[in-house]
Amino acid sequence: MRKESLSIEFIRDRLKEANCCCIVLINANELNGVNLDLGEAETDNDLLVDTYVNAAQVSRSSGSYQGHFIVLIGYDQQKQIFIYRNPSLPSGSEKVISITKYEYFERARKSYGTDEDILFIYL
Repeated sequence: MRKESLSIEFIRDRLKEANCCCIVLINANELNGVNLDLGEAETDNDLLVDTYVNAAQVSRSSGSYQGHFIVLIGYDQQKQIFIYRNPSLPSGSEKVISITKYEYFERARKSYGTDEDILFIYL
């Protein structure tokens, strides 16, 4: 167990390791993620990702804290996004993954109330 603030680089390095994922406490009001349905053949997920990455989004933060855990499963360094599973999605969403920009992830995980809690799970 370590009690320190972790950098994005540290988190990405752990995700590079085989069979590693991270459970992260975030402020759901700061995450600004988008869901991708991998089970829908007609959905152009690459276009959706590119549109999301290039969009000048306005934060939908309400200023309040809503604690939520997500499971970080990967990242795309070039596009500056993290890939995660959102356990609050309804049953039947097993083929849905979510993405968020690095900047939103950082704001959400460092938000007041999270204590920057993160668990690294090696399977």
